[in-house]
Amino acid sequence: MGFWQNVIMSVLFGGIGAWMMYGVIKTRNKLKYKDKLWTLTRILFTASGVLLLLTAFAFTEVMDYVRLAAMMLAVAAYLLLRDGIGEEGFASLGRWNDWSEVTGYDYRTEKEKLRLFFTVAEVKKNKKEDYNVQITLESKDEAEIKAFLKQKIGKKYKRMRK
Repeated sequence: MGFWQNVIMSVLFGGIGAWMMYGVIKTRNKLKYKDKLWTLTRILFTASGVLLLLTAFAFTEVMDYVRLAAMMLAVAAYLLLRDGIGEEGFASLGRWNDWSEVTGYDYRTEKEKLRLFFTVAEVKKNKKEDYNVQITLESKDEAEIKAFLKQKIGKKYKRMRK
């Protein structure tokens, strides 16, 4: 790769990695119940990180190693990001939402997974927009999580379509 291509890739992946690390730091100690499931996406990111490290032996320039570091930062930050719920709200891909922003929620149990569905109200340019967020947790804590949600936002429970 040429010098400027490495610079562009380093800036791009470094920015993405820094943005995701900010989400990791912002949500790290706020989550009580965390997503601990290995999804296909996490497995693919792990494989890409391993393959990226294996290519390090073919590098000849310093900028190649800078690009490698930026790309590994992005991969590691993605793997560290956790979805989950906490005392003050919930996090999905590093984005924090307070319980006051939730307008409705539902849950569904599938095999060994508990899927939580939240509808969140967001105000953009004096206009209210709703969007949906899904979080998948392990079903072993299902009763405890349901009781926790009922305590925090019980009046906002809505049966959503399947």
